[in-house]
Amino acid sequence: MKLKSGNLNFKRTYRSIVFFFPLQLLFLYFRRNFALLVFWALLFGIISESVLVNFGIPALFLAPEYLDEVDFISFLILGVATGTFIMAFNVSSYMVNAYHFPFIATLSRPFFKYTINNFFIPLSFIVYYIYQSVEFQSVNEFLSEKEIIINILGFLAGVFGFMIIFLTYFFTTSRDAAHIYHIKEDNKPRGLTKPVRVILKKDMEWKLVNSPREQGKWKIETYLRTPFQIRRARYYHHYTPEMIQKVLQQNHINAGIFALGILLTIMLLANFMDNPYIVIPAAASVLLAFTLFILIFSTLHAIFKEWSLLVLAILIVAYNILSQNMFSDYTNSAYGLNYNIHKDKKVLEIAYPDSIYKADHDSALIMLQNWKERNFSGRKYDLKPKIIFVNTGGGGIKAAIWTFYVLSKVDSLTGGQLLSRTTLITGASGGMVGAAYLRELYLQKQLGKIESYYDNKYISSLSKDMLNPIALSFALKDWFIKRKRYEYNGQMYYKDRAYAFEEKLNKNTGNVLDKPLKDYREPEMKAMIPMMILTPTIINDGRKLLISSQKISYMLENLKLSSAEKFPLSNVEFLRAYEEFGASDLRFTTALRMNATFPYVTPVVTLPGTPQLNIMDAGLTDNYGLSTSLRFLYEFQEWIGKNTSGVIFIQISSDNEDYFDDSKGAISRFIKPMGNVYSNLFNNQIVNNQQLIEFSENWLQSNATFIRFSLRTSSDRIPLSWHLTTKDKQTLFNALRSEENQNSVKEVIKIIQ
Repeated sequence: MKLKSGNLNFKRTYRSIVFFFPLQLLFLYFRRNFALLVFWALLFGIISESVLVNFGIPALFLAPEYLDEVDFISFLILGVATGTFIMAFNVSSYMVNAYHFPFIATLSRPFFKYTINNFFIPLSFIVYYIYQSVEFQSVNEFLSEKEIIINILGFLAGVFGFMIIFLTYFFTTSRDAAHIYHIKEDNKPRGLTKPVRVILKKDMEWKLVNSPREQGKWKIETYLRTPFQIRRARYYHHYTPEMIQKVLQQNHINAGIFALGILLTIMLLANFMDNPYIVIPAAASVLLAFTLFILIFSTLHAIFKEWSLLVLAILIVAYNILSQNMFSDYTNSAYGLNYNIHKDKKVLEIAYPDSIYKADHDSALIMLQNWKERNFSGRKYDLKPKIIFVNTGGGGIKAAIWTFYVLSKVDSLTGGQLLSRTTLITGASGGMVGAAYLRELYLQKQLGKIESYYDNKYISSLSKDMLNPIALSFALKDWFIKRKRYEYNGQMYYKDRAYAFEEKLNKNTGNVLDKPLKDYREPEMKAMIPMMILTPTIINDGRKLLISSQKISYMLENLKLSSAEKFPLSNVEFLRAYEEFGASDLRFTTALRMNATFPYVTPVVTLPGTPQLNIMDAGLTDNYGLSTSLRFLYEFQEWIGKNTSGVIFIQISSDNEDYFDDSKGAISRFIKPMGNVYSNLFNNQIVNNQQLIEFSENWLQSNATFIRFSLRTSSDRIPLSWHLTTKDKQTLFNALRSEENQNSVKEVIKIIQ
């Protein structure tokens, strides 16, 4: 008997553990609710710094920034967003899975009890997040223990504060079967009199979400009554399936109200995103988007069950078709261009007679002569100046800061000679943003508007976060039908994440870049500032779109070939192709954005006319701008050979790691052919540029020196992002002190002086 009793006790214990409600819920997710786990898997991957690391996404979660500060408020907002997502997960799980566990209908406050038992994944996330965030704040933001503790308290206050408010609402609306049907506490239903049966029948005039056969497939022995109390599951078989369904379905309306509240919150935030106080941390925007998506999916699952994925796919396809054929607000415009005129204008069918080429060529010679006069002042005739070309690579905000920092420091060490000797700046993405900002400050110094362009406040402003408004727009607005517009140069454009990018860039740079392209024509012609050519990629056919304040037909590589009429021009000149659309009025920050259109961060720009050209990052064709500089040098090699003592190429690269794939697994081999094409994109460009340099030696009429400044000297990886941590910025500034970069500084100073 003792043996039997022991076996019985062991069996009960075993069943109590195996059929423990939280454990069974976890099993259920992996078996039938994998879609609900996808969001959690992504979030765990982000905070563990296992996914999206190269784009700096983990930093947005582990050290959220609000109003340019990482503090209690920023963590509080992220905590509220996290709490919102957790409750959306609980509501969705309840709607999708509650019918598997009919015993819930016997519990008081059934949704609250369900939430307690659904703790494993959310609680694991909170604990792991705190662990990761504490370390991240200490290592990457250099915060003190006191500051870190305050920030974590802010996060916890946001998470549990929202959950308490939310659950309080559900407490007042969520009832068990005993309250709904007046069942006695002895678990035996009272006799249902005829009037009660009539009322019950009236209340049940709806189709059951699930058939009675599907209910109760997951057996439960024990559950958490409170976070610290375990109870045995109640007997529920004396309830009819309709009664159980009524209890479980009562919270579907509450879930709908919750989803509506989230949608209204998103619309409110999106509608007032111009207010800096509304621009919440980027991670919070992502979590709110996840919240809405998970609620939409659970609603579809509750209605369509196993057909939900098919219905979701149909809705996505329908949404895509409508966005193409009915809505015009899903394409992004180039601010300053007029999209309402000459819609049938053939933008690629432009004639280039010799007279146009000669006029542009002669105009450039005048600019070069002005450059010569500015740099010959006070020199003996036999001491010809060196002419400088600056090529800067892409890489988000790290490239912008690195380019600005290198050029400003070297220029200060040469007594202002670096920018004065520079005749052309080319490149891609963030590098051109930093160069354009410094060039504008250099111009303002000459116009007497500022005292010095070396002040640290400028690079400090440039290094401020730019992702928060972009993330807010992308996650909460851009996939809706956009309605808010703004006016620029008499034209109306939709507000989206492209608008958010430019507005934040202008704010960070004191609005000095907020001017039309034509405003740089005269300063460039007078050689007050270096000429700048932006070369975003036309993704329709892979050609470059050459954007400059000057007309530059001489940069069209096969223009003078005898067989040119048989082939399209290798590049497209923006000013002439879009002259009738107001090309000179293009907003300069838009030109910079087109040159830095990284996928999903800023949208692809669609230009007017026929065909509609779609424009993306210059890095797709030439991330370093060298081919553009060499083309200019080739065109004016005779003049440069006669009037200068040589050419200096300043190459600024923000790449801080080499890519080399040595993976050997079967899956890696399967995805390697396509994955490596993208990963090696910039490496291939480096190889091609080296070949161009070797070829140029055959026709170059003056000696050329290539001087490189690179972040590759740093062992700490800086992500490709528009947001950097304090450590990232420190790493970037320290990189100029490396032996390699210091040698480059000395070489520039020696050659110039």
